[in-house]
Amino acid sequence: MECLLFIFDLPLFIGKLSFIKNFQMARDGQPNTRPVWPALIVFQYVFPKGGKFMANKIRKIVLIVAVLMFLMVFTGCQLLKPKSDTEDRPGPPTAAAEHSSKPEAPLFIYYDFADVPFPPQLRLESEDSFVYWTGSLKTGLLSLSGWVDADSLCSFFEHYMTKDNWRFLSLLKARPILMLFVKKNRYCVISISDGIKTNVKAWVAPTIDEISRQDVGS
Repeated sequence: MECLLFIFDLPLFIGKLSFIKNFQMARDGQPNTRPVWPALIVFQYVFPKGGKFMANKIRKIVLIVAVLMFLMVFTGCQLLKPKSDTEDRPGPPTAAAEHSSKPEAPLFIYYDFADVPFPPQLRLESEDSFVYWTGSLKTGLLSLSGWVDADSLCSFFEHYMTKDNWRFLSLLKARPILMLFVKKNRYCVISISDGIKTNVKAWVAPTIDEISRQDVGS
């Protein structure tokens, strides 16, 4: 509002200055080449009774100009208005982003033997499995099944069993597939057979030398 009043009074202020300048030039006998309308505005503004029609007309013009200038300034302020925090705030994550943020499934899991890995697609069949201790060694049979290709299981065991320090000895490509691994004092025989599901059986047993050592120690 103060800006609008300033814009409205600005022409009158300029007219007052022009009127004073013209009066000084006329007093000094200098020719007046400046426009006289600012002086007329001041004259009508100061002495409204001498020319109400002209003063009202000029006031209307000045008011229209002031309103137009106000609209221009207001529009410019709206264009320069900074964005709010909500506009820059990212929206909720999409389903794809939520899916990518979920932890990945493990590549392998362990059951009763801490060094015999299995793919997570296989499920343990407790009814067909058993584990027992022989001295300080754990031995037994683990039976599992799942929807996994037999050839991919061969590649899995050959890769991950060696990472657990098993040495791959032999592979018998038959039905069932037989894989033999050995450690310092244990054997592991893995059987893979196809059916409605792929069945996997893993036998873990001590070596003959380890059995002899256990017998001597007992």
